[in-house]
Amino acid sequence: RFGGGWVERHIHRYVNIAGPILGVPKVIAAVTSGDTSDSIWLPDFAFLFSEHGLLSKTGRAKWFRTMSSGGAMLPQGGEAVWGDLKSSPDDSPLTRDSEKKEGGSFGTLVCIAGEGKEKYERYRKRERMGLGGSRGCVPLSVEESVDMMYNRSGEATRNLFEPKTNWGQPLTDPLPRAPSLKMYCLYGVGVPTERAYSMREEGGELRIDTIFSTDGDGTVPLVSLGYMCVEGWRKGHKLNPGGIEVTTREYMHEPATLSLRGGPRAADHVNVLGNQELIGDILRIASGKEVGERIRSPIREMAGRVRNRFGQAI
Repeated sequence: RFGGGWVERHIHRYVNIAGPILGVPKVIAAVTSGDTSDSIWLPDFAFLFSEHGLLSKTGRAKWFRTMSSGGAMLPQGGEAVWGDLKSSPDDSPLTRDSEKKEGGSFGTLVCIAGEGKEKYERYRKRERMGLGGSRGCVPLSVEESVDMMYNRSGEATRNLFEPKTNWGQPLTDPLPRAPSLKMYCLYGVGVPTERAYSMREEGGELRIDTIFSTDGDGTVPLVSLGYMCVEGWRKGHKLNPGGIEVTTREYMHEPATLSLRGGPRAADHVNVLGNQELIGDILRIASGKEVGERIRSPIREMAGRVRNRFGQAI
C-alpha cells in the first residue's frame, strides 16, 4: 500500500511483547466448550458462570464464536508445530511418562469421552479412524480439533475465522525487506500454560474435564511465543528476505508473594507489562541502545524439533 521500502525508511525498531505468533490452543477450547482455564477455575464467581447464572456455558461458546480475534489466534503450523497423536515438539519426559495425558503427548490436543463420543471419529484422518484412545476417549490432533470446532460452530464462525489473505500469516507472509530494521521478541516463561484438553460430551455440549499445561506465559505456549523468533525469522531464512536482526529475550516468572499483580518480576502474559526489567529493556531499545539475547527456556530445542517436522526450513 505504501510502496516498497516504506518500512525501511520509517520504522527503526519493532518490539513484540508476548505476542501469540503461532496462536493459542485455548481458542479451540473456548469456541467448542465455552470454557478455558480462565473461567473453569473461578470458584468465587462460579454462580455467574453457571447454567442458571448471568451467562450459560452455551451462551459463552456462542459469544466466543463472534469474536473475530479468535481467527487471528487459532493455532498455526498444523501438526509440525503442535504435534500429532504420537509426539509433539514441546513434549517433555514428564508429559511422556504421565498416565493422565492421552498418548503421553501434547499432540493429542483434545480427547473426547462421554455419550456419543463415537461421532467424533469422523473428524479423524482416515488412517487413524477406529484407533480409540487408551483412556476411552477419541483423540484429536490440532488439525482435527480445528475441523471439529468449525463443524460444531457453523459456517458463520468459519467465515469469520478463516483468513482471506496470507497477509500477516507468519508462516507464509515474509517480513518486509528492511535490513536496517531491528526486531525484538520479549516474553515471559516459567508459567504453566494450557496446551491440551480432556473433554466430555453431556447433553450435546462439550465440557472440559482436565486441562494439561506446558511451559509458556500462562496464556501463550512457549512454542508460539518463541519459534518464529529463534528459528522461523532467523537471518538467511526465506521468511526474512531482508536479513532483519531478530533478538529474543525471555523473562522468568518470579512473582512476589504479597502482590495482586505479581510484583516487579512477574512475567505472565498480562503482568509482564509491569515487569521492571522488561520496562528497562524497552526504554533502552527506544533510546537506541542494545539489549542482548537471553534464552531461559528450551525454545531452541523445541524449534529444532519443529524444523525437523517440517522436513526443511519453511
